[in-house]
This record gives sequence, structure tokens and C-alpha cells, in this order.
Amino acid sequence: MRPGPGGIRAHRATGAFHDVGAPADYLRTALAIGRGNAIESGATIAPGARVTQSIVWPGATIGANAVIDGCIVTNVDVPSGFHAKQSVLVPASVCQARDHARVTGSIACFPLDPNA
Repeated sequence: MRPGPGGIRAHRATGAFHDVGAPADYLRTALAIGRGNAIESGATIAPGARVTQSIVWPGATIGANAVIDGCIVTNVDVPSGFHAKQSVLVPASVCQARDHARVTGSIACFPLDPNA
């Protein structure tokens, strides 16, 4: 290893390593560490909503009777009765014309694994 500025260093660890560079990897790791849904403090889930195998960020709201399965829900307001599976839900305002996303109201749903 080369010491000093610009040098490369290494640290040997014996614990598990989780690469979270892709959304599907991030979801898989969060669910493994959390042993189920990862509902962040500050997220609101209405009675009657069904959230399974998902991450819900602070500030997100999930409306009544919404069904969210295998998703990453960012800072969006998911309306009542909305359904999403294996998706990343982001504000539609970040979506561009060339994106492969399903836009419903103020939410853009990107496939969790764009290669699937």
C-alpha cells in the first residue's frame, strides 16, 4: 500500500459486507438488517394500508388501503388505494421524459431492478 495523500489503504474486517450501490441491493440489505419492513421515524402509514418488505423514508405518507410491496418509498404522499410492487417511489417532479417510470399524479414509480 502506498502511504500519504492519494494512497490506497485497506482494512480487514471479518463481518458481513453489503453492497448497497443499487436500489435492489439497498432494499435487500435494509430488510436483512431490520428483519422486515424498514419504516423510518417520521413516516406515516394510515390504518388499512398494507406495507410489506419495503423501506419507507421519513416524511413519506402512505394512504389508507394503499398496497406497497417490495418498494422504497421516498418523501412522497402515497394516496389512498395506490398500488406499487418492486418499485422506487419518488416525486414525479424528478422524472424526465426519457425515464422508464410510471407516473401517477405526483409519484413516479421506477422499477426496483431496471434489468428485470
